[in-house]
Amino acid sequence: MARRTSRYDLPMAGSTTVNDTTHCIIPAHTDGRLHELNQELIKLEKQLEEENKLAEALEKAEKEESRKDQWWRKPIEELDMEQLMTFAKMLEGLKKDIRKEINSRSMDLNNVNSRTFSNAAENVNPFGGN
Repeated sequence: MARRTSRYDLPMAGSTTVNDTTHCIIPAHTDGRLHELNQELIKLEKQLEEENKLAEALEKAEKEESRKDQWWRKPIEELDMEQLMTFAKMLEGLKKDIRKEINSRSMDLNNVNSRTFSNAAENVNPFGGN
């Protein structure tokens, strides 16, 4: 009985078939495609790395810019005369606002206390009975 061959069988020495040629072409084509894909992957990885570096640089620049806008957060020794004068005016304004708030709250507290005292006085019977 003759042995049946499959496309997965190795060719015999000196014989070439369509299957043999196909096996040689497919790996060569696959290897070329893999090389192209690897090159593209390397290129994309480099591009991603560059974009990450750019993003970090932009973030750092934004933080530095926001610090410039918030000069009042710097130590006093680092402020110039104009900044110190502006800072002093801001503190004076804050002081006035705090005084207003304290006065408003103490007036509210006095009103509550006087109403409580009045209500308590109205409920007291001068003759000792409830």
